[in-house]
Amino acid sequence: GRRLHIEGKRHEILKKEKETFLNEDFTSGSVSDVIQKRAKEISKITEDPLLEIAIVESLKMTKPKGQADAPATSTIKGYGAVLKKFVEFLKKEKIDFYDVTENNIRDFFKRTGKELSDLTPTNVSAIKNLYKWMASKRGFNLTSDPALFLDQVFSAYNKRAKLKKKNLPPTQKFHK
Repeated sequence: GRRLHIEGKRHEILKKEKETFLNEDFTSGSVSDVIQKRAKEISKITEDPLLEIAIVESLKMTKPKGQADAPATSTIKGYGAVLKKFVEFLKKEKIDFYDVTENNIRDFFKRTGKELSDLTPTNVSAIKNLYKWMASKRGFNLTSDPALFLDQVFSAYNKRAKLKKKNLPPTQKFHK
């Protein structure tokens, strides 16, 4: 069974905040509206209030790297799509999201047709953020983060990107 590493009072606050967020009337097409719609879609799949809280909170904490601004709605849509597929995978495999292991995450990516060497930060950020939030003190304070290994994807991707820098020919001046 699950063992939350938070106080019951904190759990109740998170539940109430999620319900308030899901019932709020946001401007159509706004980031909050996109998060709300995706969370409602996912809640139909899982019917797990804890997972719903984690999805909403991890999407709400999504920010562009190095910026305090809200993410683009396209980012939230992309992350939401990955999380929806992940939740469908967990349901099909009868795995509780709270008990996910590193191997479960690896299996998920393999089933989506991606080997670990093919992954990019875009592919893994949604799941990484989900478990990062869950492992945080603001979240469920998990004792371990099964998605921590995904940091390696970022490192490998950055190394590959540096190696792939294009060697463009030097600029030339054109005279009429």
